[in-house]
This record gives sequence, C-alpha cells and structure tokens, in this order.
Amino acid sequence: MLGVAGVVWLGWVIVDQSNPEVTSELIGFTVDGEHTAVGIIEVARSSETTRATCFLRALSIDHAIVGELALPVTEGAKKQRVDFTMRTERAATSIELLGCSTPDQKQRR
Repeated sequence: MLGVAGVVWLGWVIVDQSNPEVTSELIGFTVDGEHTAVGIIEVARSSETTRATCFLRALSIDHAIVGELALPVTEGAKKQRVDFTMRTERAATSIELLGCSTPDQKQRR
C-alpha cells in the first residue's frame, strides 16, 4: 500500500513540475555606468493572462549583492522578451536571473 502511494505521489510530482506556468532565461545584459545595469530576459507564460514576477540580482566584482529587482510581467504575448533597467549601489559585474514565479507557482523558474 505504501509503495502504491509513493508511485502515485511521484506521478503527480512529475506531471505538476513538467508544466510550469512560467519559465525564464537571461538573454543578456550590459553595465551602463556605475549605478545602472540594463538587460533582456525571455519569459514564457502558460497564457497571456498569467501574471508573473521575475527576480534579478546584480553582483559586484567581489560577489557582493549590489542590486535587486522584482520585475512584473503582466501584459504581452505568452513568450516575450522583456527589457529591464536595474539600479545598483556600485558597479555591477554580473546579473543573475533568479527566476520567475506566479501566485500559483512559488518555485522560481
């Protein structure tokens, strides 16, 4: 009985995780001065009405976090490129996309 429950649970996890409401990818970025970074992410949503929030982080040369951005994606096509501008405390050397989530999908992707 426990084995059957485990198989059912595993099947549910596989189906649930294989169809996320939103996924994202960092396309590119540039550091545009001492306190600004700009870039592009690609966001794929399950429908045009799916509301998502994408989380980005800017890091300095010493790997300190120098900026964070919660970018709402509420309009547009199901798959779209979204431009962003991030304010930083000091010069950033890299931007990290932590992923996007929705109210029903807490796991960032």
